[in-house]
Amino acid sequence: MDAWSASVSECPATTSSWAIWAICGAVAWAAIIDWRRREIPHAACLAVLLCGVGLWFERGDVWPWRLLEGVLGGLLAAGIVGLLYYLGGVAGGDVKLLVALGLGLGLAIGEVLLWTALFGALLAAVAAGRKQRDFAYGPAILAAVLMYAVAPNALWRLAMWQV
Repeated sequence: MDAWSASVSECPATTSSWAIWAICGAVAWAAIIDWRRREIPHAACLAVLLCGVGLWFERGDVWPWRLLEGVLGGLLAAGIVGLLYYLGGVAGGDVKLLVALGLGLGLAIGEVLLWTALFGALLAAVAAGRKQRDFAYGPAILAAVLMYAVAPNALWRLAMWQV
């Protein structure tokens, strides 16, 4: 299996990866600020991006495949979350945080986006039960990244009936 097909089907991090836990820490910081003030700081997104680059170096072979995969992951996140932003489902800070995650994680952002949708639906249900019109989406992104860090490729294995 070549490097490109392996990167599409494999998680770029393992639970022993220092970079994935650094990404979790930066996303946790963003989620706390989002929960308290309903904004995601630019510095948190930059920290996520830098930790994502650290993940590239941790895996090796940075040029050209990891760079290309990072750009494709960023474009995937920008396309999907940008559409949700356009439709009024998420705020701009959520877009920039998920694009930074996409640039760092590459095409594995697809799994994080699916986890984010699942946890976001749970938060939306809680908010609707409390009669709230809006809610912070940062905690859903944090839960998704933590799930991805703890159980990499769990959704992929479930979809392929390999659980």
